Amino acid sequence: VLFLFNLIPISPLDGSKLLGLVIPHSREDWYQRFLARGPILLIVLIVADRLMAEMTNFSLFGTYLQWGYELITVGLFLIT
Repeated sequence: VLFLFNLIPISPLDGSKLLGLVIPHSREDWYQRFLARGPILLIVLIVADRLMAEMTNFSLFGTYLQWGYELITVGLFLIT
């Protein structure tokens, strides 16, 4: 499940490197600024997700990670 979190395209997570593979060269300056602000953006998103979860009982990260966990466990069940 941690690998799903790591695929979020925000620096310093690995998803930002995957995003870098598809960014056109004309947007390279934007991408570099995005990478520099990534850690702050990630912290803000995590805090905002926790606040939203407290107010609405819905967590975007929690839903995303739960979906991934269920997908993996069902896949492993089907393989065995």
